[in-house]
Amino acid sequence: MRNLLFFVVTAFIFVGCSQTKKLNENEYRISVTVAGVKDGTEAYLARIDNKEWRVDTTLVINNWFEFSDSIGSEPSMAYLKINHEVDSVDYSTDLQDGLSVFLKRGEFVVIVSKDSLKNGVFKRSQLNKDFAEWGKAERDFDEKTYLAQENDDNVIIDSLYKERVAYHISFIESHPASYVSLYSFHIVLNDVSNEKSDSLLSLLTPELKETKIGQNIVNIIEGKKRTAIGATAPDFTLNTPDEKQVKLSDFRGKYLLLDFWASWCGPCRKENPHVVKAYNLFKDKNFTVLGVSLDSEKERWEKAIADDKLEWTNVSDLKAWNNVASSLYGIESIPSNFLISPEGKIVARNLRGDNLLKKLEEILK
Repeated sequence: MRNLLFFVVTAFIFVGCSQTKKLNENEYRISVTVAGVKDGTEAYLARIDNKEWRVDTTLVINNWFEFSDSIGSEPSMAYLKINHEVDSVDYSTDLQDGLSVFLKRGEFVVIVSKDSLKNGVFKRSQLNKDFAEWGKAERDFDEKTYLAQENDDNVIIDSLYKERVAYHISFIESHPASYVSLYSFHIVLNDVSNEKSDSLLSLLTPELKETKIGQNIVNIIEGKKRTAIGATAPDFTLNTPDEKQVKLSDFRGKYLLLDFWASWCGPCRKENPHVVKAYNLFKDKNFTVLGVSLDSEKERWEKAIADDKLEWTNVSDLKAWNNVASSLYGIESIPSNFLISPEGKIVARNLRGDNLLKKLEEILK
């Protein structure tokens, strides 16, 4: 009890001292109080600055440390870490004890914990309180999904997926002015209708829509409208690994699965056997596949094509997420696919696993 009282008093003293310093409107500040940390222990703050990682360091003194600096006009994700020295087997914290945090101009973030940085509680900064709530929900979904995958329980996996989408829709609706809602928006974009996307977008504040992420969401929604069911699939031209130019319209007259993937994408590589199975079953029934890779390294792309036995036409411009076709189609995550009719109309999207086989059996029977 005495130690806890000391911790609370110490936290109050140092938070109070930090508040007396004037915060520049172009700066952020993070004040952290963590009980039980040895004086002289190093603390780190890692963040992206001008597209490069920057790591700032300081020392923990009297269970407290602080970072402050100027920052760009938009919120930025960063990672705090304490590198503990272990004195005994009873020490309760990790060797590298960390916590994700948002930095924002004019934002004074206060974090307090009685044992470790990773268990820190945000006492100031509504943005980070929102992010903490959001992050806990995401971790819960990840843990439950992992257990369901271990048990090959596809019913539970599908149910959790729907729950996750519903949670993030609800988060956007209840946090229309929070920067964290833009992260939720990215998660649900591929799973909601164009009408729902427009409805959610209308809730966001003008400030959020004007951010880089906000503008990216607007572009993706416009891409979804271009690729709605029944729309004519937008044409594009990309190169095969041997530099042969291929147009989407070259495949008119056949049912075509336009498949967006990448060699570095784990879920894509797990989905590839299902696409291979569908291709082998229906390639002689007026069906084929066009693979569009979001790779940036040709060697890795070619190796993945060979390893996964992707015998259909594969194309890319090796520009990763700046791929001309993925931008045109509003691709937010991969794997992602579109089933296109012989007339060039989009008839379905994001068919995975058995759902792809069932749809092909239905239209090619």
